[in-house]
Amino acid sequence: MRKIILFLCSHLVLITFFIVSSAYASEFQDKKNSESESEYLDDIYGPNFKSKHGISGGFGLTNTGFTGNFNYIRLYSPDLIGFISLSITSAGDENEQEIFDPITGRTVSLNREESMLIFPLTFGVQQRLLRESIESSLRPFVEVGLGPSMGYVTPYDDGFFGGFSKGQANWGLNGFIGLGAYFGSNPETLQGLTFRYQFNYFSRSVEIITNKERNYFGNISLTLLFGTFF
Repeated sequence: MRKIILFLCSHLVLITFFIVSSAYASEFQDKKNSESESEYLDDIYGPNFKSKHGISGGFGLTNTGFTGNFNYIRLYSPDLIGFISLSITSAGDENEQEIFDPITGRTVSLNREESMLIFPLTFGVQQRLLRESIESSLRPFVEVGLGPSMGYVTPYDDGFFGGFSKGQANWGLNGFIGLGAYFGSNPETLQGLTFRYQFNYFSRSVEIITNKERNYFGNISLTLLFGTFF
């Protein structure tokens, strides 16, 4: 499983490279139409700034699995974005022991007891950094978020679909801190990358692996973000 995650991470880096490359290529093309560029830059950075609404989404990897999110976003100022995010991720344990079964062609865990899908609802903000020092084609930011989480716990041996009817909800709290950047000269279009430490704490402990009950799950994630204001 670790090799698969490392493989996917390497491809995520390549995807990021192409995003950055396309963003700078788009910037070069935009400069051919300076009048249009000046118009949308004035909407964001000019004296007649108005708050904007938008949507965004992201997908990425954590050190124990995957993550994906859909977000409602609002631009409160040229440097501040607020958001409400609904995510999905999986709980894992780095001490899990996995082997490949050549008969079924599946990876099987030797010491897994329960599985848990996590659905965090997060309220957060992104604060842009160094706007006066760095041109708008690179917009670094810090971010923080906090909110409730719902985990859905199922028996591992029954499989996802077999154990779904036997699952139980587990309620908790989530949060994250992160650092990222958006790329491209048009600030109304979002394409970027964020690196986060995120956590979930649940009221009921979960036995992901045998004889190890946990309430707290923390991991590191690398996520690609896409979105637009309108």
